[in-house]
Amino acid sequence: MKKKLIVLCMMIIGLVLMFEAVQAQQPKRFSKEEIKSDLKYMHDTLDVVHYDLYAYTKKEVFDSAYNKIASSINDSLTLMQVYRLFQPYLALAKMSECVIFPQDGEYWGNYLPNGGTVFPLNLGFPKGKVIVKDNFSNEPQISKGDEITSFNKKKIKDFMEGVYNFMSGWNEYYKNSTLEKTNFSRFY
Repeated sequence: MKKKLIVLCMMIIGLVLMFEAVQAQQPKRFSKEEIKSDLKYMHDTLDVVHYDLYAYTKKEVFDSAYNKIASSINDSLTLMQVYRLFQPYLALAKMSECVIFPQDGEYWGNYLPNGGTVFPLNLGFPKGKVIVKDNFSNEPQISKGDEITSFNKKKIKDFMEGVYNFMSGWNEYYKNSTLEKTNFSRFY
């Protein structure tokens, strides 16, 4: 009887651990009510606490972006999906202190073990160009110093505009410096 009880306890512990492992692989989702509440709090708080929020972007632009984002939230979202909604809104300020960073551990901890990939190149941005600084891919034809002129069938300038929309900072030089310092894959 004692042996059966030990086996039963081990089976229960095994099932609990298996359940927790499955749960850990699923990114947490936030309800649309939570997201809208956080968005409103961010919008209202920025307006009150920031020294000169509208120095580079008019209040009407912020309000319009806020309304557009709020009306687009129709379902629960993961942390990364929330980041992709909120960060371009913050980047409208064009000030480096208006930024949020996704919780890398939570995101990468679920993403990479489940087959996710990371952009395999470190990039540099000298004099308006985009060049390869390091290649971590399995593509030997890509060499250090190669210039990238297009990405996913887009001209590199157009592609980079999409990346810049997620970045806080007052100009391209600052944003490129940030990309070099923190690694392009964190923004793409």
